[in-house]
Amino acid sequence: MPPVALSWDADAGMLVVTDTSSGRSVRAAPASLCNYGYDRKVLDDKGKEQGQRVYGLAALNADGLVLLDIPGGWSAGGVAAFASASGMPYVNALAEPARRVRTVLAGRAPGYNRFVSGPVSRLTARQRQIITYGVGAAGLVVMIVLVSTVGGAGWRGLSWLGRFLLDLLEVKLLAIFFAPLLVVIRPVQGVLHRSRTRRGEILGPPGGPNLQVRKDRFLRVRPARPLPPEDIPIGADVGKAMALLVYRYADLSGLFIMTAGDLPLRHIPGPWSPDEAHAFAAKQGLAFSLRTLTREEYLDLVTRTGDALP
Repeated sequence: MPPVALSWDADAGMLVVTDTSSGRSVRAAPASLCNYGYDRKVLDDKGKEQGQRVYGLAALNADGLVLLDIPGGWSAGGVAAFASASGMPYVNALAEPARRVRTVLAGRAPGYNRFVSGPVSRLTARQRQIITYGVGAAGLVVMIVLVSTVGGAGWRGLSWLGRFLLDLLEVKLLAIFFAPLLVVIRPVQGVLHRSRTRRGEILGPPGGPNLQVRKDRFLRVRPARPLPPEDIPIGADVGKAMALLVYRYADLSGLFIMTAGDLPLRHIPGPWSPDEAHAFAAKQGLAFSLRTLTREEYLDLVTRTGDALP
């Protein structure tokens, strides 16, 4: 049985997407279904770029905005048959240019949802943080005890076993246990990052996406890993970054990197602090605007943008 199943509620005119392993489901009322696929570069564990193909299914509203994004491989024939039986148009974007697919996926509709199959954690963010620091502290205590009793060889042996288990299990908490200094390093990194943010040297969370300006006047767009950073030249010429636009539209928010001619170069949806964005723009010599967009303005920016980080 596939991990995600589609069904159609004809009475309500709703698409129902269900995780067959957990029973979790979401509902949407799309105007069309779109199969997408595009190539991108990702960084491996050694920081080298590798090619990766991304597949998924998007439920679009009448404006072509994404109501629901469902990553994963989908049979084009199967989705087309399902859409036809449900009375919805079908869009095959498997051969579309990568930039075009990314801009469409970043054009989120009000009420946007991304459905990822898998178990849902019942822990709150605060509870996960407590567990993480508890595991790290336990690893730190074990390291100190081993080093003080049997020497560094004892901890090196246990660390070797930990790396072996990580290769087999890929469990994040094991990484924290066998690298307990992360418990110390991460808070320090967080303090340094917040200090740089207040000074306007960086914009966005530590893990990305965030923006920085290089000494050679390139705006570095750093997505969340494993995506590699992208550098956009700053200036008043065509194709160069000159302004930041932080927007709100309905329940959506995001950021556009704009040219001097008011052309959107990049669209990065998600929460962005207007105050921090203004401080960053002022520090780096970029223009800044904060706007509540109308539907028409939002559609115009989304469709004209050169690329996006969906």
